[in-house]
Amino acid sequence: MIVRALATAFFLAIAVAQPARGDEPPSWQPFERCAANERFCAHVKRIECTSASPCEQRYVLRVIDGDGSAVWSSPYNYDGYPGGYLSNDGAYFVYVNFWYHPSDPVVSIYSRKGRRSLPGSVFSIREKDLVRTVSHRVWLNQGREPVQFIDVERLSIATVDGRTHTIHLPTGGISAK
Repeated sequence: MIVRALATAFFLAIAVAQPARGDEPPSWQPFERCAANERFCAHVKRIECTSASPCEQRYVLRVIDGDGSAVWSSPYNYDGYPGGYLSNDGAYFVYVNFWYHPSDPVVSIYSRKGRRSLPGSVFSIREKDLVRTVSHRVWLNQGREPVQFIDVERLSIATVDGRTHTIHLPTGGISAK
């Protein structure tokens, strides 16, 4: 009896100590992200369906200033995972997907002019460098905050291959070092 209890306790301790490798399901919840200076905030919310017929879920991104006044808005291509980065001048909202997809957007840049997307392939990450989970591949550096604003028009992204990519937000241009 004692041996069985010890064996069960040992098994549970090992199981709990293992890092979680499963992927979190999308939440599809509305969310808010504010600029580091807290002068602007971005809100993502679902647009309510106004017709009686079934409709697809659509989302909108609204950037507001400290007074609560709308600065700009854009349709938002929501994948169900809340997150993103808002520039200190409120001009750019950037969503960076955790999961790597060579031909699908991994970075989406929103502004009052619309949306610009960058597929994973533009970051030139070798397959062997990607970190595998149960169902995805991770491309962002896990050792520190991988995404940071350099200034209001440039964003840096640290990737698993040890490189840091700088994105010029107005153009979507990328440089790496």
